[in-house]
Amino acid sequence: MSRLSDNFIIAVKDYRYLLEQKYPQKKVLELVGTRYSLSAIERSMLFRGITTQKQAGARKSKSIGQIPADTSIMFIDGFNVLLTIGSYLNGNQVYISADGFLRDASEVHGKIFRTALVEKALRLMFEYLDSIPLSGSRIYIDEPVTHSEALYKRIMVLNQAYDIELLPILTEAVDHTLEKQKTGIIASSDSTIIDRAKTNIFDLPRHVLEFHFKPEFISLEDV
Repeated sequence: MSRLSDNFIIAVKDYRYLLEQKYPQKKVLELVGTRYSLSAIERSMLFRGITTQKQAGARKSKSIGQIPADTSIMFIDGFNVLLTIGSYLNGNQVYISADGFLRDASEVHGKIFRTALVEKALRLMFEYLDSIPLSGSRIYIDEPVTHSEALYKRIMVLNQAYDIELLPILTEAVDHTLEKQKTGIIASSDSTIIDRAKTNIFDLPRHVLEFHFKPEFISLEDV
């Protein structure tokens, strides 16, 4: 998808209106998706990319575009960040959501770790983190997810090749761990984490991709 179709734009407006009226999100998605014969990707973009104006504004208020010089540490939602970068590298649809965060509309989750995409995504992330003023970073990895231990080991190896030390941490519940942070910066586009976060949020995948490439992301911010 290189641009938003007129049909999809109308669907976005109807979808948002019904959300504003507090109708259940999944019911609204089914109704609007069927009404406008939306594809699976378009339905995913609605579900993950569109929210109420109030909620979008609240998320944007937590988002920061630059890393402050006095930032002590970044707390990274590992699979969330790497899957978004990997989706772009794989040619899948990524886009700017209504709340300003980069998200993907693919079903690549899990499959990415059977390819070389994770290696490329990791290296791109390391190179970007090496270029910004951080005293350290921690990347949290969902232990129950397949390939979590392999990812942990690969990060430990890559730490030897870069100036910044990215500390991998296996945990049973990444979201709960990140939601409790009261200092530093959280890197995640997970809506629940952003909504519950007590500190600022940094759109790491978007900055990584813009650092290395010249992407022209579809945006839902002004639809």
